[in-house]
Amino acid sequence: MKKIFYSLFMAVASVAFISCSSNDPEPDPNPTPGPGEDDPIEIPADAINSFYVLNRGSNTKDSQVDGTLSYYTYSPSEGKLLSTALTAFKDVNDYSLGNNPNAMAVYDKYLWVVINESNRIEVIDMETKKSVKQISFSEEKYGSPRQIWIDEDKAYITFVSDNTENSAAGGYIAQYNCKTYEMIQYFPVGSKANKPDGIVVVGEYVYCADNYGIKIEDGFEDGNLVVRWLKNSDWTSANNGLEQIIIKGGLTPTDIVTNGTEVFVICSGVDASNTRKKNSTVYKITGYEGNAFCEGTLMKVDKKYLYVINAPKNAVTPITYKRYSVIDNNDVTNMLAEGEGVDYPTSLAIDEWTGDIIIGSATKVGGYVSETTNGYFNLYSSDGKKLLKGETGIDPFDILFRPVK
Repeated sequence: MKKIFYSLFMAVASVAFISCSSNDPEPDPNPTPGPGEDDPIEIPADAINSFYVLNRGSNTKDSQVDGTLSYYTYSPSEGKLLSTALTAFKDVNDYSLGNNPNAMAVYDKYLWVVINESNRIEVIDMETKKSVKQISFSEEKYGSPRQIWIDEDKAYITFVSDNTENSAAGGYIAQYNCKTYEMIQYFPVGSKANKPDGIVVVGEYVYCADNYGIKIEDGFEDGNLVVRWLKNSDWTSANNGLEQIIIKGGLTPTDIVTNGTEVFVICSGVDASNTRKKNSTVYKITGYEGNAFCEGTLMKVDKKYLYVINAPKNAVTPITYKRYSVIDNNDVTNMLAEGEGVDYPTSLAIDEWTGDIIIGSATKVGGYVSETTNGYFNLYSSDGKKLLKGETGIDPFDILFRPVK
């Protein structure tokens, strides 16, 4: 494989590195054991499940609405919605969640919510919904947090902008202590055009999708890279284990998911000028390459299945809901029962305890997807039958199941 160079501007000094050659061994991320058959799960009749929906709000020319955090409880055995709090965060705090919240993660009993354009993270007590900590990035070199992954006692956060002027860096990746809320280390990634997006931890490694405008003259096709490095290394050191994974034929990697063994990344197919050049596609990472797996715009993975929704924006191609076995490549089934889809899917979540599926959706008004109207969710059983429907805020962008109590 041709050697390709990729520059990362470190906090102390610029570090250039070379990816693997054809003689290099494939990476070993020290994953957890592969998926197997799980024991049947009995759901107690009195079990109460709950989940959060993070709504991005509206940023259209005529409508500026802050994002919201919604909270729901339901009975898995009865398929019945028990409670709804559309504005759960604002109901118990004296201020709005903020502008354009993007992602959530759980640490202990706390929910970490990433709020992109408000340039902060809210740490929220999941029981009371009260904010216990605000982490603001207005005074930091990096800003506009995008995605988050929590592993052990550390939060890994991607930032898509630089708070300083005239910097060669585009986005940043930072590591925070979840107990003290202090930044441990960070480094800038690429040039001004490059933006780190989805991030996951697999074994001893951090994987990050690096999207937008990677320059051809630097040795890359436009936006086809996932970077990975040792999570416990000194990130400013040349020995941090930093490597690159080429997404073959991909364009603009965004979301990335893992079940601890398999790693998948979505390439949106839209270039830095917001021009669609390719269909949104899911790629499976093997070794130092990512190869096309299926077309898709949303995905989640558990121990047995990769769940993929493909919702092309051409308003002509039908929306599909597929479930791919991560054990048997020939095992592909429909995620939902016939005719049980949504207007326009914006988020997806799988409850690994019950197998329940939740799909968040925008609402159609006059036949068109509305960017200013509250959305909704459908909750389905593991065999794809719709159990219930509920209202959300505008643009339900992320969904997170809370552990059953």
